[in-house]
Amino acid sequence: LKEGLMIGGTDFNFHWGDPMAVAMNVQLNDNASVYAESDDDSKIPLLWSAECGEGTWVVNNHGFAEKATRGLTCAAYSMLEETCIYPVINASAFFLDDFPSPVPMGDGTYIRRDYNRDISSFYSNVWWPDMLTLCEEYGIRYTGMLIEDYSDETDGVFPRQTDTERFELDNGGEIGMHGYNHQPLCFTGFDFKDEVDYNTWPSEETAESAMREAFDYLDTLYLENTAAVYVPPSNILSEEGRTFLKEHFPQIKVIASLYLEGEIEYSQEFEIAEDGVIEFPRVISGAILDQYMRWDALNTLNLYYVNSHFMHPDDVLDEDRGAADGWEVLFGNLCNYVDWLYTSAPNIRNLTGSDAGRATARYDILSIERTDTRDEIRLRLDGFWDEAWLMARCNGQSIVGVTGGTLEHIGDDYYLLHATRTR
Repeated sequence: LKEGLMIGGTDFNFHWGDPMAVAMNVQLNDNASVYAESDDDSKIPLLWSAECGEGTWVVNNHGFAEKATRGLTCAAYSMLEETCIYPVINASAFFLDDFPSPVPMGDGTYIRRDYNRDISSFYSNVWWPDMLTLCEEYGIRYTGMLIEDYSDETDGVFPRQTDTERFELDNGGEIGMHGYNHQPLCFTGFDFKDEVDYNTWPSEETAESAMREAFDYLDTLYLENTAAVYVPPSNILSEEGRTFLKEHFPQIKVIASLYLEGEIEYSQEFEIAEDGVIEFPRVISGAILDQYMRWDALNTLNLYYVNSHFMHPDDVLDEDRGAADGWEVLFGNLCNYVDWLYTSAPNIRNLTGSDAGRATARYDILSIERTDTRDEIRLRLDGFWDEAWLMARCNGQSIVGVTGGTLEHIGDDYYLLHATRTR
């Protein structure tokens, strides 16, 4: 990606492999401005713009037409006008799944190798203090997702957790609900397609009993915290489970599952669902944060002005999630990503999961009526509640003032507009 195409995208390289075969090998004249090209010796132009009379062409010479590339498509469209304005959410949210929870069972080999500690001591004295440094440096507000017990029980009594030491924390954020245990809200007959080894719930009564125990337990630990966010265990939530959650636990206002589709996972858009529950999906995860994760993050940032990341404390126990690399390497990856995020989007808001949900609701109900004159652009905002956020891309234009809101420069041609009046 060339400079100026996408927020945070300058010199970003992404290796797609086979899809490159759909690009046509073309030569461009001097009138074209190339914003993306293949990273091989041929340097095939993949996205360019060119003036044509009183208008502009923007050409996508690639086959990227999927959910993970919406930000790239948005960037292409935003170059078609002298000034392009579109609504955004403006939210950075970091979720900690299984946190707080009992100390998980797992292979602490690499923790013992690097720190000569057991798992519990590592979490308390290394992992959590490191995570708090990101709060101090960047203002991150974690949303922890509580698990009371790691049993696989779905049919019986759900005892109260007696070891509360692991559950005592103060991160300046909030605590949401993950579940009594890590068994997804899926009832008898749900097909896990051999993807995971979980039990189904035999009835709504048993599922409700377990969930109420978890909610009651959370209330005793955090008196001033209302669990308004639900994250499905392993991001799995059946249609029946979704209905069950709405009917029996109306305090849940936000569901945070996955943005990208999986085999059996509950995938979402950023929106208010038909039943009124807000959908705020998580986009990227973990601390490996490979090239594909960063590509997803880049696209989400450019379309929604959103960062939505989650990780588990037990990532450091699982080789598939980078345990063999060691926590020092994994934490370095996370710090590198966070630094890129707040350098690229210096004015993005640090929000908890419930705050991010409220921001999504404001975004989803907003509609814009635009009128251009010679000297100004007038925006009428319908569905406006108390504030709205919009992205303005100015291609060769300059903004001399704003009424009814404020404007902050992000970088290159991008500006963040905070609307405080409807017109």
